[in-house]
Amino acid sequence: MLARLESLLPQFSMNQGNNIWIVKPAGLSRGRGIACHNSLPNLLDHIKIKESEWVAQKYIENPLIIKNRKVNYSFA
Repeated sequence: MLARLESLLPQFSMNQGNNIWIVKPAGLSRGRGIACHNSLPNLLDHIKIKESEWVAQKYIENPLIIKNRKVNYSFA
């Protein structure tokens, strides 16, 4: 899977294996309840504390920038 990601994402090697995950409660707004974790066990411990739905996304250490704007990219 990592080899496939590397072939699809031009900036894959720039992340250097850092895994920082942003976790947020699905039902809150204005940045309430947001936490950052760098390991899956810590992330899972955090979301077990409260019964809720959560959204998790990988923090992009070096976002793709074109014309001074962050660009979202996806792969199929």
